[in-house]
Amino acid sequence: MIDLTKLIKTIHKILLNREAKNYWVETNDSRKRLSKYLNIDIKNIIVASNNASDYFSLKPFESLSLPPKTKFRLLYVSSYYEHKNHRIIPQVLKELKSKNYDVECIITLKDEDYKDDLVHENIINIGPIAPRYCPFLYTQSDVVFVPTLLETFSAAYPEALITEKPIVTSDLSFARDICEDAALYYKHDSPKDAAEKIIELIENKELYQTYIKKGFERLKVFDSPNQRFTKIINKIINV
Repeated sequence: MIDLTKLIKTIHKILLNREAKNYWVETNDSRKRLSKYLNIDIKNIIVASNNASDYFSLKPFESLSLPPKTKFRLLYVSSYYEHKNHRIIPQVLKELKSKNYDVECIITLKDEDYKDDLVHENIINIGPIAPRYCPFLYTQSDVVFVPTLLETFSAAYPEALITEKPIVTSDLSFARDICEDAALYYKHDSPKDAAEKIIELIENKELYQTYIKKGFERLKVFDSPNQRFTKIINKIINV
């Protein structure tokens, strides 16, 4: 019997090799993985990173209506996909509650995606929002929680850093490649470990401020839109 998934991946790999000789990715982690996957020289792959959108530089931020903030608040801005790992959030909140930390989390899912084991008394699902409201949403939160299991680049990272919010994220290679020492990392399959990292930020205000400072330093390495454009154009010209 033909394994359809394996067949599709094989065809995809053949087409990637056949249709291009040079590639653009957004992280060094992706660069290494693509080089190995296609068995090509890493010099043929350039890194031009992503960044926060222009809305984060337009102040004052455009506001939207939110429930009053009465608890320490997490934020996860993402649509629903399995690899985004929303399902760990209720488990993390349960762990926090068991340790007497009453924490809430804002998410941005469609109504049809917010159901079953995702529903929790301390989860506030505001639904999908327009990008122009994202900066304000970050300012109304305390920590950006990014439990994703697979990314090339997530804009949630620079968006958190630019709005001075510490990040707690899964301890996976793509996340470390993007954030380096500007985030707290938890074992990706451990709600307990995630809760412990969040508690560190709740209890230790000095640590909280340290990660804000680290975030500002980390932001300096991300390409601006103009820098990214220049990198890509130069590569095109050179080949």
